[in-house]
Amino acid sequence: MKDPILYIVESLLCSGLFLMAYQLLLERGCSYVVRRRFLVLAMVGACLVPLLRIPVFMGEMTVPLQATLGTIKNGEVMTSGGGTSWLSVALVGCYLLGVCIMVIFAAMQLFRLYSIRRKGGCVSEEMSIASKEGERIVVSSSISTPFSFGKTIYLPAIIADGERHVAELNQILAHERSHVYHRHSVERMVMEGLKTVCWFNPFVWLAAQKLVAAQEMEADREALDCGFGLNDYRATLLKHLFGVNLDMVSCMAKHPLKHRFKAMTQPPVSGSRRAWMLLPMMILALSLCAVTPAVSVSSMPMSVSLSEPGATAVPVYIVDGRQVTDLNTIDPSTIASITVYKASESLENFRQQYGPQAANGVVFVELKK
Repeated sequence: MKDPILYIVESLLCSGLFLMAYQLLLERGCSYVVRRRFLVLAMVGACLVPLLRIPVFMGEMTVPLQATLGTIKNGEVMTSGGGTSWLSVALVGCYLLGVCIMVIFAAMQLFRLYSIRRKGGCVSEEMSIASKEGERIVVSSSISTPFSFGKTIYLPAIIADGERHVAELNQILAHERSHVYHRHSVERMVMEGLKTVCWFNPFVWLAAQKLVAAQEMEADREALDCGFGLNDYRATLLKHLFGVNLDMVSCMAKHPLKHRFKAMTQPPVSGSRRAWMLLPMMILALSLCAVTPAVSVSSMPMSVSLSEPGATAVPVYIVDGRQVTDLNTIDPSTIASITVYKASESLENFRQQYGPQAANGVVFVELKK
């Protein structure tokens, strides 16, 4: 298992590289669909790439096993200390505490959303609001800003009631139906899950903000394509600037309106001409975080000493689950891994399983299948 500190550093490095690539290559030169998908997949990759181990052969090497706790597996040399440090325990504790706080926060948001939906009422037929994307429309007097989640659009009661709000209502529905059609809530939930798991990573939080921006600009563009006037649509956005503040929902007033107003006046961008330029960045991230130097185990020594020099104590040898008395009969080329436990370590469990001789140390050998 990778050291927690090393994983944090590598995940920060990966997410920072991916986000920099997004800002330089995609944020203004690709369609909203490409932007959204890249942000989600890049942050998922930033969490997974540091967990990968890609061995790269570095030549033959003789690895001494004397007085060492370590593992040689599939040609990779991995060593670890004799126990768990207080720093690792503290880091794991802080991480779990942060995850718990994020889970509680997400549960509170879901409960509030459930309460709004339970107390609200479905739209009636006389309101003449037809469902175009199979969405459910809920009208609630407890909200002041329209938003959507999943296939449900939530409308303030003051907007849904009365003919004087028909034009405003049509603009809102066009915007929110874009969110429903493109399944923006699914992307938002994935990003919220990443924020929960990687709450320590500021680049994940920044990517979540950029995802919201891409989604809202996409919905603005499609709403304006329905034929609404630019000034009227901007006035509707300003009117609903404040309201429900739930991270996981698609709210009409989210993301700074200054950038959205500017994007409305610019021609739409289609295609993904610059996407291929991300390949070098991907290769760099894999090289820095996933590649692990490997050595040949053909010259691995078969004589293993786990006690002080000059001592005659003999450790216990376990080969594929069977106890043997000598390792010299094994062909080194058939060995897949060797794990060594020194006599100086706590071997109480091994003593119970293999007898008093385990106090001298235990060597586990796994052969290639």
